[in-house]
Amino acid sequence: MKHRSRTFGLSIALLIICGFTPWTSRFAIGQDTLRWSQVADRVLSQTPAVRKARAELQFAKTLEHLQFGAYLPALSLGFSSSRNEQGPRQVYLGAEPFEQSGQSYFYHSTGLNLSYVLFDWGNRHRKSRAFEEQSHSKQWALVQAQREALQEAFSTYCDLLAAQEALQLIEEEQTMLERQHTLVSRLANRGLQPSVDLKRVEVEQRNLQAEIYRQRGEMKNNRQTLSSSMDINVSGTAHFAPVKVPKDSMLYGDKSITAIAENAPGIRKQKMIVHSAQTEARIIHWEQFPQLSLAASYQRGNERFPEVYGSLPQNWNTVLSMQLSFSLFNRNTERIQQEKQSLQVSTASWDLKNQRRQLRLQFQKLLDDYNVQVHQYHLQQQNVHDYEVIYKYEQEAYQAGSNEYRDYLSALRAYVTARQNAIKIKYQMTKTHFRIELFTGRWDHFAEE
Repeated sequence: MKHRSRTFGLSIALLIICGFTPWTSRFAIGQDTLRWSQVADRVLSQTPAVRKARAELQFAKTLEHLQFGAYLPALSLGFSSSRNEQGPRQVYLGAEPFEQSGQSYFYHSTGLNLSYVLFDWGNRHRKSRAFEEQSHSKQWALVQAQREALQEAFSTYCDLLAAQEALQLIEEEQTMLERQHTLVSRLANRGLQPSVDLKRVEVEQRNLQAEIYRQRGEMKNNRQTLSSSMDINVSGTAHFAPVKVPKDSMLYGDKSITAIAENAPGIRKQKMIVHSAQTEARIIHWEQFPQLSLAASYQRGNERFPEVYGSLPQNWNTVLSMQLSFSLFNRNTERIQQEKQSLQVSTASWDLKNQRRQLRLQFQKLLDDYNVQVHQYHLQQQNVHDYEVIYKYEQEAYQAGSNEYRDYLSALRAYVTARQNAIKIKYQMTKTHFRIELFTGRWDHFAEE
């Protein structure tokens, strides 16, 4: 009975451990099917560039929240204690000198100081807005980093799927060549075809074996790249789910292209940079005008320590003052800062215009490439169907002894090449479609989740 209880308890413990096994360990043993959404979620959480952009955004938000301290008064408490050593000297009373021995003087003080800027021409508000604009800039920088990480990971994911399909196609071709080898052997033994055709089949088989090694190596590299992007160990037996292959063309008007490009994170980020630079320029401008401040202090001081910290009703004084500060001459330092900031505003504005032009052209090129790839894919599928008909015809002609093996092999190569081209174009089209989705913000909401 005790043995059963221990066994039952061990089984429960194993179930608990297995139930709480991390997501990464399940992939390590290769018992799951990886979907693109899972890969994307993991990539966004582990990509160094995204994590760096997220940390910079958090830092900018922290500075924005701490900026409220500019509206509060500055309060300081100071303690000081000094000793002044005076050496021996001669003191004259009339014409008679007298020797005076050295003495030591002590002075102790403490004070509470308060200062507050009453009027600074709105610069505190401008500085707060500048921090807010910088925070928004970092927010769009994070979105841009997420898009770039997703684009790179999806490209690798598609390359892996393409290598899998290409490997499957080559293995089918290898099976076909094995059947050909048997068929050619029979025809050569009967004298219906020359025996040199066996050598041709064997050469093709070795070529296919080399291609299989190449495709497997490419698959391994793609798996390692995805593993590195997700920071997990994806085993060689893990299955990657296929992605949806789009097949329809896309049409966008000039206004839609302009609107999409205007909402791109790079443009939104650059806009915030321009606004922040303009705000900094206005801050520098208004810092040249007088600033009104209020200062208050409570001070205590005496030569004897107990008088300062023991006799509280005595040895104190308070100060309340209004200060109006205005710089008369600072060697053109503020003018130099203003000119530098003006240049920064102009540079940021021209960068914004340049990015707008480039993004519009980039999105238009993506649309053109995608529409061309859609038509190419449809045409290639028709070619695959026709090459299959030609291949079967040449196969029957060769088996009947009315055709040479070279014609049959040429038809087989054309059929396989057409299928390989269809796979290549299909995933090129899928990658382009995904980039268009990224451009339109389709995956931004997924990144936020």
